[in-house]
Amino acid sequence: MEMNKVQKSIYQIYRDNNGKFPPYRQLAKIIGVSSTNTIAYHINKLREEGYLNLSNESNGIVKLTIKNLIDFSPKSGVYVILKNKDPFYIGESNNMQKHLIGNILENDGPVLSQIKENLNAINIAYYIINEISEKEILKNHLIEFYKSKGFEPLS
Repeated sequence: MEMNKVQKSIYQIYRDNNGKFPPYRQLAKIIGVSSTNTIAYHINKLREEGYLNLSNESNGIVKLTIKNLIDFSPKSGVYVILKNKDPFYIGESNNMQKHLIGNILENDGPVLSQIKENLNAINIAYYIINEISEKEILKNHLIEFYKSKGFEPLS
């Protein structure tokens, strides 16, 4: 894989910081992109190609699988459920793992019906954040950002 400009910048920051990243919003500003999802996408591509080893990352994207739900961090944060890379649900919780499993997948509501349509197309973008006010700010920012792009994610 040949890296594009954004991926080269991300990789350079990764190397310069001994395998660590600043928060995705800050990383987006440094690189000059407007979306944290752009950052998450390129980091995921770099990880898939073996350029990054992010075993203790605080942000990322994972495929929605039973294994990933079981392995998902029980930490506090904000997450976005994506279907075919489009956001359809934004949530926040003190225990994202429990919230995803219990409150989203056990209810027979609009989220579960979206997931059932095509499980292979579902990803979860997550941001581990402990501070309550920061979670609320990020969740509101994501909702407004996606609305400005023409999406109406549930929350």
